Amino acid sequence: MQCIADAIYFSHSFQVSNCVAFMALHFQSCLSLNFLQVLLFKMFIEGNTLPSSMPFALKNSFHIVQHTDMLLLSLTEASSPSLHAKVMCNMFLWWNKQTRPYGTSLPLCFPVCGALQCWDQPVWSGLTREGSWSIWCANPHCSLDKNGA
Repeated sequence: MQCIADAIYFSHSFQVSNCVAFMALHFQSCLSLNFLQVLLFKMFIEGNTLPSSMPFALKNSFHIVQHTDMLLLSLTEASSPSLHAKVMCNMFLWWNKQTRPYGTSLPLCFPVCGALQCWDQPVWSGLTREGSWSIWCANPHCSLDKNGA
């Protein structure tokens, strides 16, 4: 979380109103080119703000969203001169029901039976706001049953 603290310090120090942070540990900058082109087009050619341009840029840049989650840090105006401005943080993450359900990366093969890409559909168990997502192996010959035994 040091990168988040650094981005907040940067936005306060240089009075930047918006900042995008890439969360990949080994970030591949070449994958961000299409994303940055779309983002800059929306902002400088069409005159949109960075926060309103992010969803469109992410939809049209599948390479970067499969590689990294992103943070959009926005500095809000202080309500009075004596108060400090606040930083609002929006997190954008990519998920796919087969390889990254709800932003959590799954291994290529199931660790118990070793079958490749055999993940079943995620299932919610519990009450609203209190529970967890579970995912099982769809391989009928897997020794792991629905109870995790």
